[in-house]
Amino acid sequence: MHRSIFLFLIASCAALSAHIQAAPAESGAGDEFFGLAPVMKNPLPVLPPRVQEGSLTCWSTCAEMVMEFLAGRVRQCHQADPPLPGDPSDCCDENYVLKLSSCDFASLPNFPLWGFSCEFRVESPLSWEEIKTEIDNRRPFVFSLMTADRLTSHMWVARGYDEGEGQQTLFCWEPTFYSSAFAVEMAYEVYLGGGTTGKIHQYDYFKIY
Repeated sequence: MHRSIFLFLIASCAALSAHIQAAPAESGAGDEFFGLAPVMKNPLPVLPPRVQEGSLTCWSTCAEMVMEFLAGRVRQCHQADPPLPGDPSDCCDENYVLKLSSCDFASLPNFPLWGFSCEFRVESPLSWEEIKTEIDNRRPFVFSLMTADRLTSHMWVARGYDEGEGQQTLFCWEPTFYSSAFAVEMAYEVYLGGGTTGKIHQYDYFKIY
């Protein structure tokens, strides 16, 4: 017997191939708390995935949702232009939504800037045991894959795993630019940069707390 392990969290940016199967986002959208999967022990309050507010901001969307789950929300506009005392961010509109144009750019999460610790790897994916350790300890982790020409990359947040029928699968959230998020199932070999997708494993942010 096996069980699927879920950290009900978040993820970001573009789907890949047949190895990545999309499913509708779980019900319960909105900021109200809702229940975890029955397999979880000591349930935590859960927030739905956030909308990606810029066309290039999968990085800040993932970081926003991870930080919100762990401690407190840091908006995408604040990550694009960190505010200072008495000097609000120029990238936030009146509703704290990211302004486009110059505030919509590709970058990487900066967890330490917002008071979080993390470990960072380049082109060195987590082992399956490391993934299980992160999820079992209620730590989402952020990762990105890039195209074979290394010109484009996308970022997700892993929220769970499954080992059923000899298959190793990651469960992720994938927000889309100004659209409803959806759940993604990703084969571990795709996460590694294998399979038929032609993608290369790029970055991992893990042990985030």
